[in-house]
Amino acid sequence: MHRFVPPRPPSLSAALIAGTIAAGLAIRKLPVGLPPAVVKHGGSILWASMVYWIVSTLRPRWRPRRSGIAAAVITTAIELSQLYHLPTLNAFRRTSLGALLLGRVFSVWDVATYAAAVGLAAMVDRIIRGQPTPGLVVNRRRLASDRGAVVHYGDLAKTVVAKSGRRRERTRKAADDPAQ
Repeated sequence: MHRFVPPRPPSLSAALIAGTIAAGLAIRKLPVGLPPAVVKHGGSILWASMVYWIVSTLRPRWRPRRSGIAAAVITTAIELSQLYHLPTLNAFRRTSLGALLLGRVFSVWDVATYAAAVGLAAMVDRIIRGQPTPGLVVNRRRLASDRGAVVHYGDLAKTVVAKSGRRRERTRKAADDPAQ
């Protein structure tokens, strides 16, 4: 069953992308005296998070898991592209913009860092969108009738009704919910 996923407001999406870019540039370019490992991996974490925010902004109805998979594929493909050495591509990678967007040297550790960062961004996105953590029921209230329960997730209400030994699921906006 396809579940409704509330999209993030466009202004919040723009702020997440811009904030991630600003933080990444600050870590990589400002002389704040951070250890080299923090500069290297912190920038990689923020870069992969930025890719996630862009993917989830371009596809606002996708669930965070799907956006995360797409972002992980994109970040891995870009990292693998560093194994391909075309003279014009290498010339672009030697520029500041090319190094920030495409990187210069392939590293398996970068792929692992990107996967972790995308997973973390997807978890944050679930929280922002008000989606429950899998296996966790939040704010559960019984209906006046004893036939079902209403589970509220932000502005989405889901009624599970038991009838004739079968379960039916009905999803609607919380504004239409008579139990509120």
